[in-house]
Amino acid sequence: MDTGKSIGSGQRTHDQSEEPVVLAFDVGGTRVKAGVVQGSNVSSLLIEPLDEREGAEGVLSSIVRIGRQLIAEHTVTAVGISIKGRDHW
Repeated sequence: MDTGKSIGSGQRTHDQSEEPVVLAFDVGGTRVKAGVVQGSNVSSLLIEPLDEREGAEGVLSSIVRIGRQLIAEHTVTAVGISIKGRDHW
């Protein structure tokens, strides 16, 4: 099924307004990055450093705090989380 819009000369462009609005998290070893993503557009990017001394509870607190802030500003339809592998928190 082709959902692109014709822009002439046989070219098509994808209508990003049909894409879901995703609250996306990237949890690394030293920071949490989060943003609202729709198609290839990222908006409201937030980056927060992690304090290793706070352990898993600190990581979870950061995710919840950032998530609440972003959903207060945007209507999202999905959430995605990427977490770097760690042998301890």
